[in-house]
Formats: sequence, structure tokens, C-alpha cells
Amino acid sequence: MDIVTDELIEVIDKAVEKIPTVYDDGLKQATQESGKIFALLPRTINAALVPLRKWIAEREYNLAETEKILAKKLEKVGEEKIITPEPYVAVPAIQAISYTMNSKELRDLYANLLAKAMNSDTKDMVHPAYLETIKQLSPEEAMYFKYICSLKIRPMVDVQLDLPEGLSVTISTNANLFSADYNKFFELTIDNLTRLGLINIPYGVWYGEVSVYETLIGELKRKFNLDQWKEKYPEATGISFTKKRIDLTAYGINFYETCIR
Repeated sequence: MDIVTDELIEVIDKAVEKIPTVYDDGLKQATQESGKIFALLPRTINAALVPLRKWIAEREYNLAETEKILAKKLEKVGEEKIITPEPYVAVPAIQAISYTMNSKELRDLYANLLAKAMNSDTKDMVHPAYLETIKQLSPEEAMYFKYICSLKIRPMVDVQLDLPEGLSVTISTNANLFSADYNKFFELTIDNLTRLGLINIPYGVWYGEVSVYETLIGELKRKFNLDQWKEKYPEATGISFTKKRIDLTAYGINFYETCIR
């Protein structure tokens, strides 16, 4: 640690002693103990976060735990690149981490966002809109989005019951083979990820390669038999499939790179 940083830490320690007693239970103690707990880049991270400490006056904002997480996230970043993040990003992110400590999925999204904001090489990737996006994700949706980002292709189909005169009725929407573990909330998840601008299901667009859909359509043909629908739709003439796909939006890709990757 260089002389300038040592002097900065000394000034910080003296300043903490003058903080009003409302900070004593959590913030002051966390600051004093941080040098003992953090094994990795402790003083650098602590110093970078000091300008934000004045915002953290309540016990629920567990800055000490946040610093531990950030120490891990920034372990491979050179100390000279660790900077103070913008308050309009960092303050709500730290607040959010405090009430998502019991959800690893959401906590990691906020921590990754904050770590990127504290790295001079990646700070320009951070957009404040990402905070609102994370707030509107459930832990399951965060896991699912991470999962579909790892897939090279995401083929889906709608299943229609064909009726006379070119009419049809949809009997299954967005059927696919890659969401088996998310069936319980799949439709709501897809709608929410689309609403947030993370994914898009373009109308009339598919992968253009029939073989991509062969296994899926084979499974659906076994599941949806025409005879089982004849009682309700005696005029039905057959079952057809509309090929679709899930695309990641530009916003979704940037969100993944910043908050998940």
C-alpha cells in the first residue's frame, strides 16, 4: 500500500470517530473491523467505498457484508483500477444487497453490478436502468435468464388445431424442450423477461433449419393427438406447428455481461 493510500486510510479512521452515534452500532463497527476481516484488497475497497458511507446510516444496509462480497468479485482487479462508484448506482445497489442477502441469485446481480461500477475498466458498462431491472426479477427468473443466455439456440413452437376454412385454435404456446425445470412459472417468466426488454420472441421468425425443431415436434406429436381433441372440436382436420425462437435483445446481452457474466 502506497503512502498516499495509507494517509487516506488514516484520515478516514479519524473521520469515522466523528460520525454521529446513529452510525455506531453498524457502520462505525463495520469500518473498524473491515481491516481485520478482509483478506483480499481490504483497504483499497474500503477506501473506495468511503464516500458512500454517509448514505449508509441504517443497520439494514450491511456494508461489511457487501465489502466481503466485493472483495471476492474484485480479487483479480489491480488496486489502481478500483474506484469510487457513482452514488446513483452504488447507493441503491448497496441498499438492495442488504435485503437480498438470503437470495444468492439477486444478491449476485447487484454485487456484480457494483463491482463493475468500481472497476475503471468496466464502469462505463454500468447503466442505472439495470438496478430497476433486477428489482423486477424473481430469483427464479434471474436463474432462468442466466440459463437461456448460455444456450446457443432456443427453439419453440406454438401448437394449433387446424379447422376448416383456414381457421385454427392454439392449444399450446411457446412449447420447448429447454424449459423443463421452469414449467411452473414458465409463461409468467417469459412474459416478464420480454416486458423488461431482456428477450424478444420475434413474430414469424424461426431458425430456418427444420432439423432444429425435429425432436421438439416429435415430442409434441406424441403429446397432442388429434383424436383426443375430436370430442371438443369434431370439425378439426389436423394439428400444425408454428416455429418460433427466443432472441436476446441488445439490452439483455449488455445486462448479462454486466450483472451476470
